[in-house]
Amino acid sequence: MKKVLIIAYHFPPIGGSGMQRTVKFVKYLASFGWKPVVLSVMKGKSYELIDSSFLGEVPPDIKVYRTKWFSLFGVVKVPDKKIGWLPFAVLRGLKVLRQEKIKVIYTTSPVVTVHLIGYLLKKISRLPWVADFRDPWIGNPGRINIKGVRKLVEEWLEKKVVYNADKVIANTDFLKADFEKRYDDAAKDKFVTITNGYAPEDFVGVAKNNGMSENGKFVITHTGEFYEKIRNPSVFLKAIGILLREKKLNNEDIIINFVGSGDYTKSEQYKRFIKKYCLEQIIKDIDHVHHRESIQFLYFSHILLLFNFSNGRLQIPAKTYEYIKVGKPILALTEEGALSSLLENIDSATIVDLSNVDQIKKAVYKLYSDFKGKKLKVDIDERFKNKFNRKLLTKILADVFDGVISKGGRN
Repeated sequence: MKKVLIIAYHFPPIGGSGMQRTVKFVKYLASFGWKPVVLSVMKGKSYELIDSSFLGEVPPDIKVYRTKWFSLFGVVKVPDKKIGWLPFAVLRGLKVLRQEKIKVIYTTSPVVTVHLIGYLLKKISRLPWVADFRDPWIGNPGRINIKGVRKLVEEWLEKKVVYNADKVIANTDFLKADFEKRYDDAAKDKFVTITNGYAPEDFVGVAKNNGMSENGKFVITHTGEFYEKIRNPSVFLKAIGILLREKKLNNEDIIINFVGSGDYTKSEQYKRFIKKYCLEQIIKDIDHVHHRESIQFLYFSHILLLFNFSNGRLQIPAKTYEYIKVGKPILALTEEGALSSLLENIDSATIVDLSNVDQIKKAVYKLYSDFKGKKLKVDIDERFKNKFNRKLLTKILADVFDGVISKGGRN
């Protein structure tokens, strides 16, 4: 079986949605003629979030090589704070390439340091290399404050990655189009879209409560972290607070779950906001839970709440595809872009401007009224859902690998 070296910082037992794409590819690739070999980091202080439930997803015959990394005392953070992993990963990677007789190198970000590791391994080994961008590098809303010399350096580094990779994968068509526009002299077939998705087995055995939990209360659920600057629930919470004050909602009649919401919901700023709008009784801040439990929360809800990043036109939150699989009505707060384009295919999705309080108020009140009148729409077509089955998406990745080895990978 042909072997691919998968270089990924986020790999079990590191948790979070960013790890799932990689671990599912690792799980399914053998079905399409490719055996993964993984290069990641050692467990330690570098692990921000632990979810051991995914360790069982990695087939027992898969070799996982782990290296240490060090922080350069905060002095060097270009392209990110994991740059201290690069020398260890390159040295171990070269050994693994020879030892395992690797045919293709595959790097997946974030963190974007992995693409520099891939670039160096490609230059030394001359093997084909596929760079997978799960988020933008240049144009990432979390990096918009990067300016001056650092911005110039990172733009130069991204060019090195794009021009030297045999294939560049984007996880939305909007991100792919952005690459094609900025690198219009590159071959058009260099860029390919492989979206995020869901794995059907993650939903097996999860109770499908059909929203009858919480003693008949109207339940809205969001899964995943918030961030002060790029994904902040404050406008939504303000809209809820106004609806309560106007008595269009009853705080005895509604529950809003924030599952795995992260450090932001522990901040004083957030707590003051909750108190200001008298939301203490309806907001439930729930710490990180295992993946299957987060899916359970979705099934026990009436509305699935989705916040896109500010300035996140190119991105679709990974949880979106699991929301689609669950099939409950989705309330998405986003600007026009990749996410709104996807959800326009779903009649039961409501799309509002993430900064428009009035739009959010009207949308929530309409959904609440539909809930009270038993008129909530649940009508996502199964064929549409199946487009995002991770096993089918893995077949596309395997085809990419087959394509680059047929061309020799001699960029």
